[in-house]
Amino acid sequence: MTTPYPLQITRAKCPGQAGHLTRTTATKKREVINPMKERILDYRNRIDLLIEQDSAETDWEEVLNEHLIQIGFFQHERLIHLIVTVLFALLTFICVGTYIISGAVYVLALIGILLVLLVPYIMHYYLLENETQKMYGQYDEILKRIRKEKTGGSDVPA
Repeated sequence: MTTPYPLQITRAKCPGQAGHLTRTTATKKREVINPMKERILDYRNRIDLLIEQDSAETDWEEVLNEHLIQIGFFQHERLIHLIVTVLFALLTFICVGTYIISGAVYVLALIGILLVLLVPYIMHYYLLENETQKMYGQYDEILKRIRKEKTGGSDVPA
């Protein structure tokens, strides 16, 4: 994948942590990269490109096996984020109910903090859900390629 600007990817070291991937652009501006977002988008784009090229040298059985493994990883990630997102949403609603009943102003701060966390969780879950659904379509395309190879090139309905 080419970028319109030169960049350098490094791992920022934090005391006691493994570190996060960061990107330094030509303007020396550092930004934290969402590794799961980049991984899922890069992987899906790579499979899209592989399907689009439809090379005779491609071992579709091997691609299918790898694809099933990757789908399993992303399904697990999606499940974990669904659980976290639902728990944060429930906690937010409980706090809203507490504020309505008690009128305690400090609960508003907690609601604000929860909303600041909940919105990115929802956005990340949305990405995981949609990309996993697109991978199911890729799976169907790979199966078509395998069936086509086994029948000698004639199109076989799925």
